[in-house]
Amino acid sequence: VAVAHYLQNITKELALGGELAYQKGPNVPGGGIAVASLVGRYSSGDSTISASI
Repeated sequence: VAVAHYLQNITKELALGGELAYQKGPNVPGGGIAVASLVGRYSSGDSTISASI
C-alpha cells in the first residue's frame, strides 16, 4: 500500500489538495487498485477541520 498527499494553502486558513492511494497484491482484483480523493483543511485558532471526498 502506498499513499501520497498534497495540500496547497489557498488562504491562511484554507488548504486544498488531493490524495492518491494505491494497493497491489494477489488478493486485489486485477492485481492492483488506485483511489483518488479531494482533500481540504480549515484551521482557525486552536481548531482544525479536515475532510476527504
